[in-house]
Amino acid sequence: MSRFVLVHGSWHGRWVWDRVSADLLARGHEVEAPDLGGRGQDPRPPAEITLTDHVDLVSEAVESSHLPAILVGHSFGGFVISHVAERVPDRLELLVYLAAFLLRDGETVLGVARPAPAAVPHVDVREDAGLISVRPDAAREVFYHDCSAEDADRATALLVPEALTPRRTPAELSAERFGRVPRVYIETVDDRALPLELQRRMQAALPCRDVVSLESGHSPFLSMPGTLAERLAEAATSTGDTFRRRGSSVP
Repeated sequence: MSRFVLVHGSWHGRWVWDRVSADLLARGHEVEAPDLGGRGQDPRPPAEITLTDHVDLVSEAVESSHLPAILVGHSFGGFVISHVAERVPDRLELLVYLAAFLLRDGETVLGVARPAPAAVPHVDVREDAGLISVRPDAAREVFYHDCSAEDADRATALLVPEALTPRRTPAELSAERFGRVPRVYIETVDDRALPLELQRRMQAALPCRDVVSLESGHSPFLSMPGTLAERLAEAATSTGDTFRRRGSSVP
């Protein structure tokens, strides 16, 4: 049995993990999927949310149990989980990047994303408000083109504005802390939001222990939740023995 903490990406919420969480729970794992700041029950305006707010929240979720966590980040959530690993590396078994930003020290999400733009323009940037939003008319094509119409409509209706500041915040990561937590990358081959070329460029810059390919768009938690849960469970199985052999300071 493993403990998963699942971190959603930009504009989305914990709801993206509902089916994956149910599958992992049925397999006997523990699962927690928090809402990042600026959505859910958080009353703060989205534009006020910082990267530190996200890292504080996820670190608290990781430390809420005596069990070590397998930390999964989707898309922008990858940037968050890297910084959680920098803060609490001894509480983590594994980092899993699902079609996610895997950045080096000093890099920013906006800086890395610009050389490989999405296939369809889909964001509106409001500099005056400090927000970046998804165009509803483009969300289906970019995020959910391989999902059911029902899922695409529901997901589009649940998208929220996001703060610009975390995307402009340079990564602060070290080999001694972040770098010592094993990494797995799950790439999405038919991704229109985070193109496969960019996913593989990040993998080449920061190699991972394993790379898994899914024949999916950017939202496999909706298009193939069972397959995604199976791949996460497989990563947990292959990680557990390694974690126990290398030891852990988790109480």
